Parts: sequence; structure tokens; C-alpha cells
Amino acid sequence: MLIKADEKYIPSLIKLWNEVFGDDEKYIRLFFKKLYFLSECFAIIENEEIISAFYLLKCSIKYDGKIYKGRYLYAAATLPTHRGKGLMSALLNESIEYSRKEKLDFIALVPAGDSLYDYYGRFGFIESMYKYKYSTNRSCVTLRGYHEIDEVTGFCKIRNSADNMLIYDDNGLEYAFDCLKFSDNKIICAGEKSYYIDGEELFIGDYEDKDSVMNFLSSLGGERTIFSNRPYDDCEKIRNGMLYTFNEELKNKEIYMNIALD
Repeated sequence: MLIKADEKYIPSLIKLWNEVFGDDEKYIRLFFKKLYFLSECFAIIENEEIISAFYLLKCSIKYDGKIYKGRYLYAAATLPTHRGKGLMSALLNESIEYSRKEKLDFIALVPAGDSLYDYYGRFGFIESMYKYKYSTNRSCVTLRGYHEIDEVTGFCKIRNSADNMLIYDDNGLEYAFDCLKFSDNKIICAGEKSYYIDGEELFIGDYEDKDSVMNFLSSLGGERTIFSNRPYDDCEKIRNGMLYTFNEELKNKEIYMNIALD
């Protein structure tokens, strides 16, 4: 059921999150500080304990200059002792009906593993989001001239500059930024409209000069895998998420979603 965000639920929700995902409590509390009271929480409560839950976070898709309103389904979890009872299925169906009544255009999610694509597909979610995998194998790092982005406003400005992608509201982007900083991930300015999250994501904004991006990639040393929103040169296209669409205009569209809130 949809429950009203309330302080009284937080200990039980943190316990569920910790037991299922194994994250540090300080890290988990970033979510409850930034987004819990701005999200819609769907949960099943048994004997005053939350045994299954997830959150719908406000987001939108910008595609060919048009904005579509939706939600990102985040941190879906069921206690191991209560799995196999259809609890998550019930919550998913309820959230779909809720989103339909709210006249949203879509629900997005990123399955935690390949097997879950089939699971979510049974509810009508379609593979729609992709990213591109690059590999580097150089002996040295020459990142001179590239500076770290240490202000969330700079991060948000670049993030919101591109089209054909899923974007969070400012609160969601601040949360993503805080999560990266908590994990000591450096965010490097890779160009006027690009950034690089160390060892994870190379985000390339619209109209970014390709040569500057290639120069940045060539400066990275060691063996590493990088995921990006742009298919430049040698790369592998891989799936990165699913959409449940209420709006026919979004069907069969390819959307990019960054990896910060996987």
C-alpha cells in the first residue's frame, strides 16, 4: 500500500534496506535526509515491521525537446524471509495503477540483475534504456588540465544539458551528487558539457565537441571500463533499464539514464 512518509517508519525502512542491500547506515540515511519525504513509498507492513517496500522518485524524460513526467522506481526490497509470497508483485501493480491515476507518462526502473528483466517484463515494463561501454588500456594517466566538479550546481547544469534521457529533479540530482561524494567518487569536468565519474560514467552533453571527449578518454590510464551516453568509436551497447509507458509517444524510444541511482 502507499504509505504517508513518516518518521515512525524510518527505522524499519532502514533495517529493510540494510538487510537486502548491505549498505552502510550512514549512506542509507542520505536518502532519508534528501528524498524520503519527497517520494511516494509503497510498503507492506506486518506486525509493525515493513517487510517489502520501494520508493517512487520524481523524474522526467526529455526527448526531442519535449518533457514527459514520470517516476523512477527505487530501492525495491523484500526481506528474504518473506520472498515468494507475491508481495513485490502486489506493490508493483498498485504503483502502476497509482501512476496511471496521477496521469504520469511513465515509470522507469533499473533491474538489479539480468534475470529481473523477465520479472519486470511480466508487469508490462519494456527494455528501453541503454548505455555504451568503453574499455581503456593505457599505461599512464595524464589528467592535467581537468578539474574536479565539487559543487552540485555545476553537476546539475551539465546533467540537464542533454536530450533523449531521463532526468531527476534538483532534489534527486543533489542526492545523486551526495551519494557519489559519500563514496569518494571524483567528478571530473571532461569538457564544457561533459563530466567523468572516476571508473564509472562519462557523461557527454549535447553539442559537445567529439575531439575534446576523445582527448579525455585517451588521457585515462590503466585497464578500466567506462559507461557513457554516447556511442563514439569502439563501444558496446548494453541495456540499462526499463520503462512502463502510459504515453504512446514514449514507446519504442531509446532513453539514457545515468548510473548514479542504480
